[in-house]
Amino acid sequence: MKRFLILYLPAVALVGLVTVGVSLTLEQIHLDKLQAASANFITNGTEVLLGTLDTPLGHLRGLIREPAIQRAFSVDESEARMLMAEHLQTLLYRNAVYQQARWLSEDGEELVRINQAEEGPVVSLSVLPEPSAPIEMRRLSELQPGQIDVARLLLPAPGAVASDGGPAEPILRLMIRLPVVMGRSQGALALDLKAQPLLDRLRAGIPVGHEQYAMLLNQDGDWLLAPQAEMIREGRSRPPLVERFPHEWARINAESAGQIQTSSGLWSWSRVDPGARHPGQVQTAETWTLVSHVSAAALWQMRWQQWWPLILIATSALVLLGVGVHFYRKLLLEKELREAELVLVTAQQRAEAQLQFSEERLRLATDAADIGVWYLDTRTDRLEWSERCRVHLELPPAPESSLQDFYDRLHPDDCVRVEALIDTTVRQRTDFAAEYRIVQGDGRLRWISAFGRPYINPQGALLGLGGVTLDITQRKQAEANLRESERRFRELFENLPIAYQAVNAQGRWLDANQKMADLLGFETPEGMLGRSFLDHLDVSLRERFNADYRRLAEELGIDGEVTLHRRDGIVLTALLAGRVQRDRQGRFLRLHCLLIDITERRAMADEILALNVDLEARVAARTAEAEAASRAKSQFLAQMSHEIRTPMNAVLGLAQLLAHEPLAPDQHEMVNRIQGAGQSLLGIINDILDISKIESGQLRIEWRLFHLDRLLARIDSLLRSTAIAKGLELHLSVPDDTFGQVLGDALRLEQILVNLIGNAIKFTEQGRVSVAVTILSLTTRQARLRFAVSDTGIGIAAEGLDQLFEPFTQADTSISRRFGGTGLGLSISQRLVALMGGTIRVESTPGVGSRFWFDLSFERAEATMSEAPSPTVTAVSSGPRLSGVRVLAVDDSALNRDLVERALTREGAQVTLANDGQQALDLLRAHDHHFDLVLMDVQMPVLDGLATTRLIRADPDLRALPVIALTAGVLPEEQQAIHEAGADAFLPKPLHLRGLVDTLQRFVPARDPPVGTAGAAPPP
Repeated sequence: MKRFLILYLPAVALVGLVTVGVSLTLEQIHLDKLQAASANFITNGTEVLLGTLDTPLGHLRGLIREPAIQRAFSVDESEARMLMAEHLQTLLYRNAVYQQARWLSEDGEELVRINQAEEGPVVSLSVLPEPSAPIEMRRLSELQPGQIDVARLLLPAPGAVASDGGPAEPILRLMIRLPVVMGRSQGALALDLKAQPLLDRLRAGIPVGHEQYAMLLNQDGDWLLAPQAEMIREGRSRPPLVERFPHEWARINAESAGQIQTSSGLWSWSRVDPGARHPGQVQTAETWTLVSHVSAAALWQMRWQQWWPLILIATSALVLLGVGVHFYRKLLLEKELREAELVLVTAQQRAEAQLQFSEERLRLATDAADIGVWYLDTRTDRLEWSERCRVHLELPPAPESSLQDFYDRLHPDDCVRVEALIDTTVRQRTDFAAEYRIVQGDGRLRWISAFGRPYINPQGALLGLGGVTLDITQRKQAEANLRESERRFRELFENLPIAYQAVNAQGRWLDANQKMADLLGFETPEGMLGRSFLDHLDVSLRERFNADYRRLAEELGIDGEVTLHRRDGIVLTALLAGRVQRDRQGRFLRLHCLLIDITERRAMADEILALNVDLEARVAARTAEAEAASRAKSQFLAQMSHEIRTPMNAVLGLAQLLAHEPLAPDQHEMVNRIQGAGQSLLGIINDILDISKIESGQLRIEWRLFHLDRLLARIDSLLRSTAIAKGLELHLSVPDDTFGQVLGDALRLEQILVNLIGNAIKFTEQGRVSVAVTILSLTTRQARLRFAVSDTGIGIAAEGLDQLFEPFTQADTSISRRFGGTGLGLSISQRLVALMGGTIRVESTPGVGSRFWFDLSFERAEATMSEAPSPTVTAVSSGPRLSGVRVLAVDDSALNRDLVERALTREGAQVTLANDGQQALDLLRAHDHHFDLVLMDVQMPVLDGLATTRLIRADPDLRALPVIALTAGVLPEEQQAIHEAGADAFLPKPLHLRGLVDTLQRFVPARDPPVGTAGAAPPP
């Protein structure tokens, strides 16, 4: 019995341990599957919720991009409601999952409501009295245009019914903020999504067997989807998850996703947030949490289902084991009897196992070293090999073969040598080593290193040959590459077109090429070896480094110019570049240097340097002369502008005054001709000044915002009457203003187009003049436009096109006699277009017409940038516009003073005259606060206008007095000087009297003058 227990009890313990181990393993496997299924449900469920929401979110974003919806923002309210109702009704027809669609105003007023019904969507266009909920409107106010709000998922109360009599469904409200149009918010669109299909789709995705585990919670812990329907009610569950499982809810609420196992069971969860899926586009009122909860009871039930079959099996096994032990006792005796027979067999098996172990160790060693093992039976020529050897020698898959199979795979050039080596080994019974090539099946060669030795029995007879093989193909390839590299290096070294040397730490030559020997006057490089390179260095370098070439290399870096002495005493300059070679410990080995003889180049560089110094001096002198000439030219232009515009101011100004006098018709005609001639002369003067400014580089393009359509409309109003007077048709073809404002120089663009259109009208007797503006390319940042002017005029001969844009040149000399003109307009236009980054082109046929065009690129600037000023039209009153305004007019020209006095007196102003700036200051200080405004000429004797303005601004009593400068200067620096002096505005000469009055009205309002004093000046 004792022997039975000794045999039986360990077996019982073993069965028990196995049963427990298997049970725990199966339990863990089942738990892992359960965790994986829960995690998979959480992942798929999250994607189902967010993916289902993507469709209504896409519908909302698509709605606000619909052209009809956008058109509803710019029409009256009734039409807007109809358009909105039509599209919202279509949306509900196509999507039955929407319970309701509404258009809300900014104040929460419902403008349109569409309700889903059995017969189809029902439209309500009347303004509904009930405003939206305050919470809803507060969230609407937080939205940006185009941003979507996802409200809380609303669950119906128990027993609640819908408007159609059916059970009420949960609702999820989506709302998108509409854009702001013309400064007015368009409110929002709201969609009520039936949430039950969403929850049903989520429930359909629950794996089979997990229905009792799945739930959906809001951020307060209320159930939105639960295993039992009675757990859900409107607003909150009874009791909510946060009350039933407070510790688990705290963990779930703290982390966006996770999986834990607590005493209450296995919990898996993931946060569902549409706002995180669409960052910046969607905001949510609440987040949802998708939870899978396997209760502790379910886990225990799972464990019991795993344990009880194993317990039953273990019990059965123990019973069977007891029966087996009983019979084992009977067999034990028989076994002991057979043990004696097995003693002899055991020794043999031990020897075989030892041999097998040794073979395994040998096989492991050979495989690790990529060594093949072979054995040749010399009596039968049968060859045996290992798998590695078979691969090396390209032998057939059979485990053995003949020696001839090996010979067949040898390279023909190695076959005879290897056969002789094997024969020698067999005869002399000595070891052998050989390297030979094997021809692979694809024709490539494999290098093999083989070692073998003979095997002899105790009687001295040869049994066979055995040995190993090693694949040395890569080593042979590396050796071949190294030999090729050495060959190339030596060939490069010997034929290098520049000098090369290698020296040790003491500066003695270790190697050099023939070019280096030639550089220092040696016959061959061999004659340099062992000698010191330092002996040929300049004395200053040798003394500085005390013949320590390693220090020279490390401190100077051996990059730069050095002075060398040849063996024959000739001094030369060389450019040296060296690199230090070190051993693994960082110790100096040698210095490799390349040297280039730059003696001649250095001499040439010195000569060139001297020439450059001389050239720079000449250029500086010529530049000074050119700058002096440019300054003289600018001063001449300014003086000429002043001298010409001053009398022109009187001519044109007096003509304007005379035109308002009661004259006979023929006298009015003569006055008009005087004005036309004066304007023509002024245009010629402006053209001459423009071409001069362009040639001297003083004309600048001013980039400011402008509306192209307004500029073209202004040009049309200026030139259409001229075209109609000649019986011509003026046609403008412009694109729709789809690109808004552009950034450019509107004044210069207008000058170019007026010039081209004016020329077309001037040289066309009948037909039409066409102006076309087309869009070549349009992006969000840039617009490239083509401006083309075509006419049906006289045309231009081919030989005249080459000189068409030269200053003072016309295609035909008879043109100037017939039509007039200076020939400057096209030259100025061409150069202005070039300054703007374009090129003006022309094509013409004599007698048919001409076409001028140019392409320009404009940036589509931001709306916050300043817009270029456009001419404004000031309404002209029927009476005096400057009544009671007291003006001090300062000008050294009697004609100009008379003109200003007549013009302003005619408008009801009181004018006081001064000849220069000093007189003006005396009057201002003598009559404090008497004058409302000062008209100040710039160029005057005694005290000019700029100095006078500065003194006015420096006087505390006069600082606030408006000063308007009158100038004949047209250069930018002249106008800049006027602003810097403190003038409030400036008027160019010749004066335009209406512009003069308009400018004065900007600074001083008109007032009723004292009786009997209109137009009178104060006493001096």
